[in-house]
Amino acid sequence: MTGSFLGILGVTLPVFLLVGLGIFLRKSNLLPAEAESPLMRVIVTIFYPALILGAVGPTPAVENVGVVGVSIATGFLTVLLGFGVAWICAPMFRLKLGKGRRAFSFTTGIYNYGYLPIPLVFAFYGQNDGTLAILFVHNVGVDLAFWTVGVLILQGIFNREGFRRVINPPLIALVLALVLNYSGIYATLPNWVEQFLEYLAEIAVPMGIILAGCAIGGLLTRDAFRSGWNVVTGACLLRLGLLPVFFLAAAYFLPLPVELKRVVAIQAAMPAGLFPVVVTGFYGGRQDVAVRVVVSTLLVSVITTPLWLQVAMNLVGNQ
Repeated sequence: MTGSFLGILGVTLPVFLLVGLGIFLRKSNLLPAEAESPLMRVIVTIFYPALILGAVGPTPAVENVGVVGVSIATGFLTVLLGFGVAWICAPMFRLKLGKGRRAFSFTTGIYNYGYLPIPLVFAFYGQNDGTLAILFVHNVGVDLAFWTVGVLILQGIFNREGFRRVINPPLIALVLALVLNYSGIYATLPNWVEQFLEYLAEIAVPMGIILAGCAIGGLLTRDAFRSGWNVVTGACLLRLGLLPVFFLAAAYFLPLPVELKRVVAIQAAMPAGLFPVVVTGFYGGRQDVAVRVVVSTLLVSVITTPLWLQVAMNLVGNQ
């Protein structure tokens, strides 16, 4: 894979075009809001677990339990870094107290760790070299930070419900894939099982990105950006400017497994995650702040993501 800006732009552009397609489908009502939830439920419970089973089960990258543990810890710590930087810097953008600072810190601190980086890992490293498997393991740590420390930031109190939410179909699929890998059972599965999982996996990523675009389309209202430009500025500077420097420094200097270095480098280029908007509203946070963070970082990342990925490829792409 070429490390030039245009080469990397050619990889990232189809991902953003899928997001744009989702926005169009929502705005044109070809895919109405009431259809999003059942479709996403199918993806999360069927297609995404199939993708994990196909990527993690047969790869030797996860055979070392220490690598698995370090990958989970890295996902957890990178999110804590995002929360901390956003919380400390929030007063610089007139978010000093209350729910606005909480929503800003939570939403800016969570990068898009799911559907956006998956096709990029596919494009740069393929499915079978172990990087995709490490991405899924790494994301367990992200989920853990999301539902524990993240909810603590939003509510100001610890909530054990977060631990229960970590137990979800993707995590169950990951545990099953690791068991199949460690036990050697995966190698004995007939070809038709692998083919079936591959068919399901091929649906997961594009459909997930399209539905994410649909959700963003629902957030793009006329009033969304009539105010709150301090939030937009702060989110873009931190999520797309400062935090990538920390992520790439960690990927370059820390003695991490090569596959994990690649994952951290790609995550460095990601905008804010989408799902925190929903969670912010659920826990009574400033959803208007969350919307501005998510939409603004996504739009700006069309330019910044290829730039940061170019840096990432030069740092760790050939390791």
